[in-house]
Amino acid sequence: RDSRDPKEYRDVSVCGAVSQMYMEMSGRHRAVHDTIHIVKAATVETPKLRRQATIVNAAANTKFPKISSTYRASSKGLRSTFVAGRPNTTIA
Repeated sequence: RDSRDPKEYRDVSVCGAVSQMYMEMSGRHRAVHDTIHIVKAATVETPKLRRQATIVNAAANTKFPKISSTYRASSKGLRSTFVAGRPNTTIA
């Protein structure tokens, strides 16, 4: 399958965006990693975005809430190696 359309991915690094592209191409198009050839990878500014999925998340007021938090022992002496109990996923 030949997919020459430009792809846009939101990530903190170019390497992370390339990894997302490999995962999407293998998942949606069943493309094998060795058959994918990347011609160019570049950072795109917000006004030049094309895909609606990336435009929605590129707004300056977009917020990603923290939905779970992990509680840690305050010191090493209070920590135990094996603790039986259910995970606590409430927002602090």
